[in-house]
Amino acid sequence: MNGLAPIHVEIPAEGYHRNLISCQVACPVHTDARGYVRAIAAGRFKEAYLIARGPNPLASICGRICGAPCEAACRRGKVPRVDADGRFVAEDRPIAIRALKRFACEQAGFEGRPAEEVLQAIRGATPSDSSDAEEMAALLRAGVAGQFAPAAGEKVAIIGAGPAGLAAAHDLALMGFRPVIFESERVPAGMLALGVPAYRLPRDLIRWEVSVIESLGATIQHGMTVGKDISFADLRRDHRAVIIAVGARNSRSLGLPGERGPGVYGGVDLLRAVALGEPLEIGRDVVVICGRSPWTRRGPRPGSSKPARFTWYRWRLSKRCQPTPWRSSRGMRKESSGREAGDRYPSSEIPPGPCRA
Repeated sequence: MNGLAPIHVEIPAEGYHRNLISCQVACPVHTDARGYVRAIAAGRFKEAYLIARGPNPLASICGRICGAPCEAACRRGKVPRVDADGRFVAEDRPIAIRALKRFACEQAGFEGRPAEEVLQAIRGATPSDSSDAEEMAALLRAGVAGQFAPAAGEKVAIIGAGPAGLAAAHDLALMGFRPVIFESERVPAGMLALGVPAYRLPRDLIRWEVSVIESLGATIQHGMTVGKDISFADLRRDHRAVIIAVGARNSRSLGLPGERGPGVYGGVDLLRAVALGEPLEIGRDVVVICGRSPWTRRGPRPGSSKPARFTWYRWRLSKRCQPTPWRSSRGMRKESSGREAGDRYPSSEIPPGPCRA
């Protein structure tokens, strides 16, 4: 041996070059973000929408509230910026991929149109170079070309009409199955409808996205709780398969005494009640723990025309995963809406007793 370190050689396999597209790799459904950003730049908005819609039946929704892991992985955000003398200043910013997706969805003109028009456009779309084989347009073309045998309409039960259940129903319907979704709530879309306020995600947009999926042959049965209104054994008996997509709709607790007492609501439970118009026993003075809940932007209390007075408490988790009080340097301030804003040290317990009007 001459003392040189061995050289590691990797022969590019199938998919090697696609894995270099960091934004698409980071996307949970592997949307070709590069493709629709290029189409937008060229003014081809319809093509941009069809690329974004290919692997994602909820593209218009994701253009508004997606966590955008593609932007965190965007290589543009790692490009160094230098001054006139060539000295490093900072790293550049990632492309605003999520905002561009929303722009494409709005500019293409499909939102709100009849579902059959949308499906017809997708059927005639040509999948992009980096599209996956299971994308909608690719599946439709492969079925017509006889490259795979569609199912014969076998029923598949899906428990939960949230994003996962809707996406499963969408893809199963494309493959020739007859998906039936059992949803315990009276509205579909799960946390999209019950956890995201309407000012962030319009309800008409949710209903439109769901209607496109239903037009493929999926059906949704509302008010059906498995184990109460129908047994799991019945689902297994009457359906070819069962998909469990119930989600994890629980509020985070603090582990404080009294947090399950009357007048104390978890954020998820409170948002659900507000979204469904259910009455809440909310007092005149309201304490919000853990930042600014979207619900507090609504001003008046549910069931009352009087505005509530809010006091904010910030709460963080320590390295040992224990709740630890935290206070910012901004102190307290009054806002024009009459709400108290700022951060205080929370107590180590929540006192018992009903809320006061």
